[in-house]
Order: sequence, then C-alpha cells, then structure tokens
Amino acid sequence: DTGTNEKFDLMTISKTAQLETLKTPRDALNALIEESNEVNILKEENNYLIYDLSNKTGYQLGKIMVDDKGIYIFGYVNLTTNTMPYTLKTQWIEKFIKLI
Repeated sequence: DTGTNEKFDLMTISKTAQLETLKTPRDALNALIEESNEVNILKEENNYLIYDLSNKTGYQLGKIMVDDKGIYIFGYVNLTTNTMPYTLKTQWIEKFIKLI
C-alpha cells in the first residue's frame, strides 16, 4: 500500500452466460454496483451512463458502457472526501464523455 487515496480505474467484465441479460448501462449499474439506489445519474445515453456516488467512505465518479462482448467501467475514486468541486467534476465528466 502506497497510501494513495485517489485513483483512476478501468474495469472490463467479459460477458458470460449469466451476464447476457445486462443489455444497457443502467442494467449493469443496477446489477454490479451495490449502492446503485444511491447513485446520481449525471448523463445517460444509449451506450453509456455517467454517474457519481458519495458516502462516508469517499467519492466516486464513473462511466459504464455495455456491448455484446462486455461491460466497461471507467472510474475516478477519491477516498479522502465525499464531495467534489464543481469545476473538477465537470472536467472529469468531459473526460469520460470523450472515452470510447
């Protein structure tokens, strides 16, 4: 452990037979993120959604994409705060929109 309290992650989940029913980003969000009922949807398109979540353990901003082969989650996580300044949040959202 290097003591990093901030990170950017990409998680790819290959679609197995059990995940074939997850056709939309919202399906994936609801199935894979435990706190999905606490998530704020910031932007939603047919092929992706951008969300944020804040709780006592930190702040997360993410993008979920789904296609026939897999589920892709891009995430920015900060474990030291549960708030994000508007300007930084906007910059991250713009970065996520540009990601494939």
